Amino acid sequence: MTLYEINTQLAAILAEAIDPETGEIPENVDLWAELDRLNMYHDDVLEQMALDYKNRTAEAEACRKEAKTLTERARRQEAVADTIKAQLAFELNGQKFSTGRVAMNWRKSKTTEITDKAAFLDFAENGHDHLLKYREPEPDKTAIYNAMRGGVEIPGVEIIEHNNMSIK
Repeated sequence: MTLYEINTQLAAILAEAIDPETGEIPENVDLWAELDRLNMYHDDVLEQMALDYKNRTAEAEACRKEAKTLTERARRQEAVADTIKAQLAFELNGQKFSTGRVAMNWRKSKTTEITDKAAFLDFAENGHDHLLKYREPEPDKTAIYNAMRGGVEIPGVEIIEHNNMSIK
């Protein structure tokens, strides 16, 4: 039985049991026994849901931990692979190498290097802004929160209090 079904039955029993004239619930023993049974079942369902939540969060944490371990392992393997590639590049010094199982070739590529940043910025800021990237300002929510707690009124910002449930 789901929580919805239990709550629907509880509401139906109470709706039938409440005297419309007085608003009281009669001393009907069967009614109280049924309410107690549904409330106990309700508590069992809530307990099972909370236990399921705990199990799923524990499994999610275990997955994150395993992912972190695997990411670190991959990083180490990539570092070793980069070292091997550098040794191969040093040994081959631009020469092709090929066997039945492996082939190493070279290709040319070009990159842009800024050798004198001050000179470049002076050039770019004097009529060549299209060569620059500007970042949009990003709000520092921690600083905003602290300022507002200190009494500063900031337009367009409000502190919202949330009610967060803890299951342990």
